[in-house]
Amino acid sequence: MKNGSAAFAWHVHHTELIEPLTKPLEVRQEYIRKNKPIAEHELRLRLLKPVQGPISRVYYKAGKAYVKAWIAYEEAGKACAKAWIAYEEAGKAYDKEWTAFDKAWTVYDEARRVYDEAGKVCHDDIIALHQLECPDCPWDGHSIFPV
Repeated sequence: MKNGSAAFAWHVHHTELIEPLTKPLEVRQEYIRKNKPIAEHELRLRLLKPVQGPISRVYYKAGKAYVKAWIAYEEAGKACAKAWIAYEEAGKAYDKEWTAFDKAWTVYDEARRVYDEAGKVCHDDIIALHQLECPDCPWDGHSIFPV
């Protein structure tokens, strides 16, 4: 960006008289051709041109800071977009794993129900085996630490 050169342009946007360029003028011209109404092309392209005369130092410095901030903003936007893609991919992976976890819980829950039922059916045999194998155990039916 040089003071008084193509660093600033007239009518980059229809509501701005003068602006520092954040990209080469050709990029804006191409954008106009591709994205603006055809009826506006001639006027926009005719008026969009580099500032030739000198720019005050104060305005130049402010423009330079503006461009630097814009570039940082665009870079942050790109990083954010990449992070969003990663977030979406992670979300898909999470959804897949959550589905597997949920299915596993359903299988576990049913297995636990069957196990508990088997424990009720076999209760007397289990108690007898426990008394035989653990004769000094303080088990009271709920804990080895009776209240």
